[in-house]
Amino acid sequence: MYDLFADFYVKSNDNQPKYKVLLGSIHPTRIGEMEELGFKEDKDATPGFLDYVMDANEDSVQDWVRQGYIGELMDVLDCGIHFEKITIQAMEVEVIDDDGHYPPRGVMIGDTFASFEGSDLNLPVFFEDRTPGPEGGHGLWFQVPMKRLKRYFKCLTMMEVMEGLQHFGEGQHWSFDQLRRYFASGIDEAVEIATQVFAGERDLDGKPALLHALAVGMAGKTNDEKIVGFLHDVVEDSKWEVEDLMREGFSEEVTRAVAILTHEKWHESYNAYISRIIHSGNKLAINVKVNDLRHNIERGQKGKHKQLVKKHQEALERIEEFISSCSSNKG
Repeated sequence: MYDLFADFYVKSNDNQPKYKVLLGSIHPTRIGEMEELGFKEDKDATPGFLDYVMDANEDSVQDWVRQGYIGELMDVLDCGIHFEKITIQAMEVEVIDDDGHYPPRGVMIGDTFASFEGSDLNLPVFFEDRTPGPEGGHGLWFQVPMKRLKRYFKCLTMMEVMEGLQHFGEGQHWSFDQLRRYFASGIDEAVEIATQVFAGERDLDGKPALLHALAVGMAGKTNDEKIVGFLHDVVEDSKWEVEDLMREGFSEEVTRAVAILTHEKWHESYNAYISRIIHSGNKLAINVKVNDLRHNIERGQKGKHKQLVKKHQEALERIEEFISSCSSNKG
């Protein structure tokens, strides 16, 4: 199997490319076709491997993109830099079994394998214990949205992200759970999404709807309570889905709580909705709902919305009674 890379040189006589972009993979049976299109054996190839290289331009390099890597390529083509030279490399990858399986693309951090099987900016986030692991793989896997990693490493391409992660764990052992928590999306991302969703929206009193999300988020006592507070109405009041939040890199704890707090009003009464939150036993969702109700009561009283205040006060009393009973049972 061959991995295809586009190398971008700012100056034609540069020894190292400014950017290296993965274009996908190609089967060795196509080498003959590649040679007809202009590929030649790469004299600088790693000893023992037969690699190929050809000159390209901004138009022709796009013709070689495979497996959904066009976004990765366009990031570089649109970065505003003029490249005097572009080449495409076909680099031989060592297979590991007779079926043609080759090592999954990624890097090891401690005991966890960071997967790079695509460059889609919105790849789903997952942290999985796959022990004993798939054939040719590892037991502990994690994958986060590429845009999150690019932002963290302040870089443009996936190859730069891989290089950054190779040095990330040096001098410190990162456990699977530490990595999962460290790379999960957090408060900044939650505020950014809430701002996008509620921009220009107004509440019953004509005030920016965003203020409610910010108030509930700021009332949280933990990071997760703050994150869920900022996001608690996002799925309910917009086209966002819980799966979208997962793709943005929010933890399972956060997305589960947001799902519980989402009121699907067309088939669930408000009383049933409050009962569902209580019976979920999800402490994160319950605590955020308390903060939500308290702020709803406060702004309802200021706006003299008596019926809404009454509804929210009754809901708050039910939840606080549940919390009190749980505390009594523990005692």
